[in-house]
Amino acid sequence: MKKNSVFRLIFVFILFIAGLSFSQDEKDKMESFVLLLKSHIGSSNWNEAEPLARKLVARDPNNPDYNFYLGFVLNNKGESGKSIEFFKTAIQLKPDYLECYDQLAIVYQNMNKYDEAFEYIDQALNIAPDSPALLYRKGVLLFGAQKYDDSINYLKRSLDIAPQNENACYMLGMVYKNKNEIDKARDMFFLAVEKNPEFKEAYFEIAEAFFAKNDTDSAEKYYRKIIELDPKHEQAYIRLAKLYMDTKNKQKAGETYYNLFTINPKSIEALMGMGEIALDRQEFAMAIVTYQDVIALDPKNADAYLNLGVAYSLKGEYDKEIENYKKSLECKPDYVPAIVNLGLVYQKIEKYEEALKYYNKVLELYPNDTMALYKIGEVYLLQNKLKQAEEIKNRLGKIDQESYLRLKMLIENAKKEAR
Repeated sequence: MKKNSVFRLIFVFILFIAGLSFSQDEKDKMESFVLLLKSHIGSSNWNEAEPLARKLVARDPNNPDYNFYLGFVLNNKGESGKSIEFFKTAIQLKPDYLECYDQLAIVYQNMNKYDEAFEYIDQALNIAPDSPALLYRKGVLLFGAQKYDDSINYLKRSLDIAPQNENACYMLGMVYKNKNEIDKARDMFFLAVEKNPEFKEAYFEIAEAFFAKNDTDSAEKYYRKIIELDPKHEQAYIRLAKLYMDTKNKQKAGETYYNLFTINPKSIEALMGMGEIALDRQEFAMAIVTYQDVIALDPKNADAYLNLGVAYSLKGEYDKEIENYKKSLECKPDYVPAIVNLGLVYQKIEKYEEALKYYNKVLELYPNDTMALYKIGEVYLLQNKLKQAEEIKNRLGKIDQESYLRLKMLIENAKKEAR
């Protein structure tokens, strides 16, 4: 009996040791999953991260970190609604889990549910009232809620505790920008790049601030700084090209649009800009092909159809001009430039009733549009309808003296010729 008891104890001990070794193997496996998951999160490989996070939660649903990881991954995949459950579970398991409160605030802000966002960030601040990250988050929420003065207060408190936080400087700049305090905004953006010399978003806002002040040399310098940091920064190319167009430097604008096109051959902005420059150079065939490329990428682009119509107009192909203006209106029924251009082309080809139809459509949208009124008066004169032209002249007299005098002169000339 004693011998059997000894064997039984040895057997139980062996099973116990085996159980311990299985638990250690399982623990090692979980740790390797976590490391791999963090690697995917760091690389923003959300599709690869999700199944790993789900495995971890399935194996240990009471682990607050695993629930946090899954919520974080789902939120970054654009599945914010699904992420909420896991963040809330993590908080239930670990009530002082500050990162979860922060993430819930972000989720609810992205869903435009500011009451819920403030609820969670305030709960976190009750736990850690001097946390610079939480003070920063509340400042960001207040900015989103357009409570700019309160936002400034929280962002400054965050900076007081963590002076090297370039993001707080940047957000302060955005708040001042929205308050139209451009100089203060620019100062904060400069402070942000002082703390982080590779802060592209801050450089972009600096360039925009200079552009807004018509300091195009400084704006150009900082757009180029962004491109130096990130040669594929499309928005910097777009704004730099716009700057060159505004300053009538078509050569540099063309080069900039072309550089953008080489980075992204499907860039609508690059193609539209290249088409505009081709029109300016009277390279009509090139302009037509370029706008057709835009339409192939974006069949509802009203501007592309409009500009294509202009290209055909300059070539004297009026049927194609009309066709494209009408397609522009199919995309955007109240698009005034297309409506006006249809009036102009019908007037040019002497289809006066059609011209009047489109000029009057402008007046339906803008009853006191002086250009449309003047053109209507002009068409009435071409139709020898002096009485109607006089009525239009009188309307213009109450709105715009210059247009009134121009139409009055045309009417007087028409009367002289009729004698």
